[in-house]
Amino acid sequence: GTEPGQTVAYQMGQGQWPIQLEFAMLNEPLGSEINLHLCASEQAFGVADPERIILMPIDDFPEPPEIGALLEFSLPNSEVTEGQVLKIAGDQVEVDFNHPYAGRDLSVTIKLVSIVLAPHGRSDMTQSTQQET
Repeated sequence: GTEPGQTVAYQMGQGQWPIQLEFAMLNEPLGSEINLHLCASEQAFGVADPERIILMPIDDFPEPPEIGALLEFSLPNSEVTEGQVLKIAGDQVEVDFNHPYAGRDLSVTIKLVSIVLAPHGRSDMTQSTQQET
């Protein structure tokens, strides 16, 4: 997650954040603060899917993982995804591939601190996230 006051770069239209957050930023002037509440099941990152929690052999890891660690995994199609280590039991590791905010309502305050025109006419927006719950 983003810490209060942390500045992050964000490119519109890439699916990094829920579409409602992008809509809230459209046409807002520099320096504006946007407060938004997103319902988990309808607007945020969806509900957690128990089928995305997978048991993996500990031998699949290059070094012993730590509980709570967020790790990157390569998929057969060469894409990369993240999973969080939930539990280690013997030679099995339980990894959650749901988005870390899946199943959580979010309240965010965003302050637009700069807007940069990216190649091909897209906008990169940089904002400071004040609060996430």
